[in-house]
Order: sequence, then C-alpha cells, then structure tokens
Amino acid sequence: MAKININFFENETKVKPFAAGETIFSLGEIGEVMYGIQSGSVAVHYEDEVIRVLEPGDIFGEMSIADKCPRSATAIAKTDCNLVEIDSATFLFKIQHHPTFALFVLQTVIERLRDQTLRR
Repeated sequence: MAKININFFENETKVKPFAAGETIFSLGEIGEVMYGIQSGSVAVHYEDEVIRVLEPGDIFGEMSIADKCPRSATAIAKTDCNLVEIDSATFLFKIQHHPTFALFVLQTVIERLRDQTLRR
C-alpha cells in the first residue's frame, strides 16, 4: 500500500510559529503534544546527528503522545515554520473521526521504524 500523501495541516488556523534554529523540543523532555508541519522544515537530531528532515505535511513527536515517555530526539526548526500542535484529546479525536489520519500516523511510525532498523 502506498503511503498516504495528504497534508492534513495545510488549512489549520491554530498554528504555532517557530523561527529557524529554534528548538521545538529536546531529547529527554516529557512530551504532551505532537506536531504537524504546515509550512517550513524541521530537523530531527539524535545527539549530534541529523536523523531526518521533515517537510510540510509530516508529523513528529507522535511517540511521546502515544506512550507518555520522554522524547527520543531533539527537534529544531530548520527554516521558519508554522506547526500545528496536537494534544492527546485532539489526537484521539482525529484518529477516531478520520481513519485516514490514523492510517497516516501508523504508516509514518512503521516507515521510521524500518528506517531505524536498516541503519543498524
């Protein structure tokens, strides 16, 4: 099955701006929200390595919202960007009422797990 290629965030009006170089969250922090990228790009770092660069339509921070464990990476705005914050209640609403969003999140997690497995 091909990955869903929909920008679920392009029409959101409640966005949080981040300037290029600004830290969005850091490794080890407790995460209470995940993010969807409306515009701009975000670099995800593990220690000193950039492990992925995310673009509009991508999500990040989904692991902490699902399991309430500390963040496993640091996210830094690579460019000026607008992000949509998704808290637990909004996440549950979206996956219950928009099955396509639930499938998109699942596909994203699987893709990243496979990528990480291949790096070993």
